[in-house]
Amino acid sequence: MVKRRSNRPLTQFACAELEDLIGCPDGGSPRGSRIEGNTGVHWDITKDSAIFTVSLKSNPILDVCMAGRKVSLVVVNVSDSIGEDGHPSSVIVERLNGLLDALGLGGIIPGGVRVFKDKASDMSYLGRGDDKIAIGGAFSKIVAIKPDPSKFLFADCGAIS
Repeated sequence: MVKRRSNRPLTQFACAELEDLIGCPDGGSPRGSRIEGNTGVHWDITKDSAIFTVSLKSNPILDVCMAGRKVSLVVVNVSDSIGEDGHPSSVIVERLNGLLDALGLGGIIPGGVRVFKDKASDMSYLGRGDDKIAIGGAFSKIVAIKPDPSKFLFADCGAIS
């Protein structure tokens, strides 16, 4: 069993599905849509590409886009989970941090990338250390991450609908 940041069963469910995708040389074994509690996973597959989506309360929070059998883009979406305080909800933060951890352990993105709140600035970020992007409230709600295990490469996608 892979060491995970989260011990919550619904996060483990989503991480196991994600690990199946990134951990298998043939791109995993797509299983269609599955839902456990408030967390769902869905595979959208064509001949040359696939998109693996994790949703929270039916709202997408993470997409892993594949070209052939290689991850081409990871999209983090907090747009439907911003509280009145402008920060992502604690549930989405926990779920995303588990998934980001799995992506780091899988060598898709650098280890240590996560969603976190900086208490000094009272802002939420996606990233690690000084390599981060502000998210939530008036900031980015959708962020695209280019796969690179050595460097956190990202683009602000704003509020794509």
